[in-house]
Amino acid sequence: MHTSRKICALLLVFVLTFSVCTVPASAASKLDPTESVSSLILSKVYTGLEKMLFALLRGVDVLCPGEDSKWVKKENYVSENFYPGEERFAQQSDTARWSVGYGEGSLLDGLDVTNGEYLLAGSLGLDLMFSGRPVRTVADDQRVRAFAVSDGESGTAVFAVLDAFGLTRGDVQKIRAQFADYAQKHGVISVNVSVLHQHACIDTLGLGLKIIPALLNNLLVHALHLNDSRLIRLNVDFMENLYRQTVDAMQEAVDSMQTGTLYYGTADASDYIYDKRTPYVYDHNINRLRFVPDDPSAKETWICSAGIHCVALARENTLTADFPYYIEQEVKDSANLVYVQGAQLALTADKSKTNTPDMTAMEGVEAYGRRLGQLIKSIEKEEELEPVLNIASTEFFADVDNPIHIAAARQGILSSTVVRLPWHRYQLVTEVGYMELGGALGVLLMPGELAPEILYGGAQTAQETWTGEDWNYAPLEQTAGCEKMICFGLCNDQMGYTQPDNEYRSMFTENEEVNILSHTSGSALVQAFEALIAAVK
Repeated sequence: MHTSRKICALLLVFVLTFSVCTVPASAASKLDPTESVSSLILSKVYTGLEKMLFALLRGVDVLCPGEDSKWVKKENYVSENFYPGEERFAQQSDTARWSVGYGEGSLLDGLDVTNGEYLLAGSLGLDLMFSGRPVRTVADDQRVRAFAVSDGESGTAVFAVLDAFGLTRGDVQKIRAQFADYAQKHGVISVNVSVLHQHACIDTLGLGLKIIPALLNNLLVHALHLNDSRLIRLNVDFMENLYRQTVDAMQEAVDSMQTGTLYYGTADASDYIYDKRTPYVYDHNINRLRFVPDDPSAKETWICSAGIHCVALARENTLTADFPYYIEQEVKDSANLVYVQGAQLALTADKSKTNTPDMTAMEGVEAYGRRLGQLIKSIEKEEELEPVLNIASTEFFADVDNPIHIAAARQGILSSTVVRLPWHRYQLVTEVGYMELGGALGVLLMPGELAPEILYGGAQTAQETWTGEDWNYAPLEQTAGCEKMICFGLCNDQMGYTQPDNEYRSMFTENEEVNILSHTSGSALVQAFEALIAAVK
């Protein structure tokens, strides 16, 4: 029996390796199969090969031992450490006042991250799947920044944004658990944790491990019933420090809250954003919420967002928080900054107007970040937001039919919240949220990397897709009924890329398809959001 399990383990490692190595694209590359694969026959070949590969991988995975025996059946799932927010959205109150606070901390505090035990995330390759990317040098800092906001009527919402590649809901729930007593005492009704998705920060997801040795080790540990402590997992010291620093930053944000005025404005950043995938739909702006305290001696707090991948130094051994760090350096004399990742499924940095050929990679990162910081500082036209805060979230179940995700979760590499269905089927338990500020500005709290056309419209038609199907859902902005809607991405979970169901192509041609939960993750998200809006409005 043990011999057969070892064989299954080796087969799974081989198939996973093969599947990852077939992907020609990255977050910074541009590939449009409707142009590069002109033949319908060839697209069918890619689709057929993927189905064969997935069937093989699922078959091998089912035979291998894993952690799914610890996952509860869907009907037995009990929600924990979840903040639903408000049951119904309220209207304006004559006594309401904006209050905002800010907190921060370093995720590297007290750690020797160049000792070889800390691996960087955000890059795949056969060599890195054996060796990982240990941190050799540190270019800047990996931090957490937090803000708390309230209108004085309905409670306080808290947001923490981390310099990190990704964070599963399991880790978010650990942070919430450590923050729970404080939240209850201070009237906190919503706790949200997101990441900026930097590709050169210490791994917080599990996909920056020495992935092949990790899979083989973990499979054999399960097969031989060895102690769980021998499983290869994330760096424990780093994760514990991350939880502690995040909780401290959130508490600091709440403790430092003061009254003031909140403004919303934008800067056109279309010259600095590059969309590598059709349809070419995205928010061209950097969005800024500017909080001005009543106390004239107090520092302003700016909450900014844009959808742009952070992919600098993706294969080097240098730790950097990428261009968001240098946005902060540019604006820190003017305000406390919390930068939040937007809807950025296939969006990356266009540095053609900021970089010169003689620049080093890090100099290019700094030049780009500082230029975005200058754009943010240049915003003049603003709208004052009435002191009305509404926020709510809902849990939902999303099918997982991508066997790469299933295998990574079953082998303890991803700490996602998963439930079991009959016949070796699984669903991810995740959440989506919605915040409304001033009754005019909506904010989608998105658990992963969103295709902007789901938010704003413009999805491909049946004639433009490999599936030959239409996307029959209204844009989320229209569903919410707000004047303008922005996205806080990778919020409270990393459920991977989420795109319209009909835009799925093949992992043989696309980077995104490797990291999609299923063909139906887009519709699952939209249906959950529609139900949420119907409930609160």
